Amino acid sequence: PRLVRVRQLLEDEPRPSVDEYLERLPRPYLLGVTPETVAEHYRLVGPALAGAEVRTAAAPGSREGTYELTVVAADRPGLLAKIAGALALGGLNILSAQAFTTEDGVAIDVFVVDPGGSEVDEERWRRIRQTLRKAIEGRVSLDYRLQEQRRHYAPARGDVPLRVRVLNDVSDFATVVEVEAPDRVGLLFDVARAFEELGLDVHVAKVATYGVRVVDAFYVRDLFGRKVEGDEHAREIERAILAWLSPSRRRPDRRSPWPS
Repeated sequence: PRLVRVRQLLEDEPRPSVDEYLERLPRPYLLGVTPETVAEHYRLVGPALAGAEVRTAAAPGSREGTYELTVVAADRPGLLAKIAGALALGGLNILSAQAFTTEDGVAIDVFVVDPGGSEVDEERWRRIRQTLRKAIEGRVSLDYRLQEQRRHYAPARGDVPLRVRVLNDVSDFATVVEVEAPDRVGLLFDVARAFEELGLDVHVAKVATYGVRVVDAFYVRDLFGRKVEGDEHAREIERAILAWLSPSRRRPDRRSPWPS
């Protein structure tokens, strides 16, 4: 029924192009977003992407004062971290995120963001896209900039537990990593950077914010497309994420322009 509805919404588009588009989409995406959203993404995802091209579409979110942002780019290691970092530097708090990858390697990441009471105009979106492109091209250090930005915010709540679980019995195609942590600037960036360092590809990400607490689930696979194998590998994932989320992790020296 969902695909039937999508086809109805795209009935004015060429049938072969619609068929090709739908065949590229992963099952979690088709089940995780509305048919209306799938149809809206047709023009965003359909045309072939150039190298470092980034496509975005923003609209008011279902909650007052929020925005729904879709980012489409060629998938590559660390892409989710780069997007999350660019949004954090743009002053946008990520309330929820869904990250998907098409069969031919195109990332479709859907975020609900809160700009903290201020309006996000086209100039601000342009700056965020520019930061993201620079990050993809290796022309900006998101890690250092976010460490600097955190100096201007209160530290994460200490009474919210920090937990990481690695589960292999939830999904047939991926290992599920659950992260529960106190919300803070750049949280999703830090978790995604941990996956990048470990050579894990985030196939699907589900991020939800509940006040000062964030609960995330990441479906990850190794560079060979396999689930994580072995207890030691699972413990290494846990240790890496906990290290990245530690309040004392790598705070840069104010006297130096370089991270320590």
